[in-house]
Amino acid sequence: MKKIIIIDDDRISLDNFELAIEIDLPTFEVKTFHYPEQFKEEDINDVSLIILDIMFAGDGEFLGGYDLGLKFYRKFKEKNPTIPVIIFTNKAKSIVGEKEIKIIEDNGDLFFDKSTASLNSFLESIRKIIGLDHP
Repeated sequence: MKKIIIIDDDRISLDNFELAIEIDLPTFEVKTFHYPEQFKEEDINDVSLIILDIMFAGDGEFLGGYDLGLKFYRKFKEKNPTIPVIIFTNKAKSIVGEKEIKIIEDNGDLFFDKSTASLNSFLESIRKIIGLDHP
């Protein structure tokens, strides 16, 4: 079964998006991680999409940081350039910066602002980026 990976430390968002994706795309397994460090190379098998937050609060053994998600994104895309990524964050494009947004878009990936995106537009973008026109 193909997988969609969500990496986000906001547990409420994580649960809501996981459920919405499972309902909208029942042929995909959704696997979640609270921190980028939890995602390992062996988790890459059958991955169709990564949904990634940018900012992570540190918790115990896990690192935190304003741009931890972007650091993960850069490393991930070096090794896996064909796997699409949706950056899904509360940080506005102006805060992230034009240079980072250009890198994301030049890779064919998407940037979504959680605070302004509707669930329907988010699910539509997921279907589009993985090559499905409808559920």
